[in-house]
Amino acid sequence: MGLLKAGSIAPDFICKNQDGVDVKLKDFSDKPLVMFFFPSNIGMICTRENIEFKENYQKFIDANCHVVGISGDKIKKQKKFHCKNDLPFPLLIDRKRKIEKAFGAHFSRATFVIHNGEIVLSHLTHWFTSKSHIEESLKVVEFLNGNK
Repeated sequence: MGLLKAGSIAPDFICKNQDGVDVKLKDFSDKPLVMFFFPSNIGMICTRENIEFKENYQKFIDANCHVVGISGDKIKKQKKFHCKNDLPFPLLIDRKRKIEKAFGAHFSRATFVIHNGEIVLSHLTHWFTSKSHIEESLKVVEFLNGNK
């Protein structure tokens, strides 16, 4: 199965966040959600990706959307990574990579913009940079919110 495309219904899920709290896709239904998958929180590339989202987080807030990162790391490891990098957005835990597989993002750097339960944008990024998926996600969210 490939990456879910624009117009697809986003697969519902429930998982834990970095604090061990249950999180559902529906928890983010009040405004657009930018959800990015990253393989693991070890290594320079995944760290850089999360830092780039952190550096652009105010733009996402100004665009009135949620941001979450998701990987297969354990809760304790995700919590440590979250605190060490002072991330302002939640990190979700997908230990068995079921969510990742449902979105067709298995072991890739993929970003989805989800609005009203529907995937508006799916974007597979270049392996070494997340700049393009941050920029494209912001454009879509701003369009959805009427800030063209």
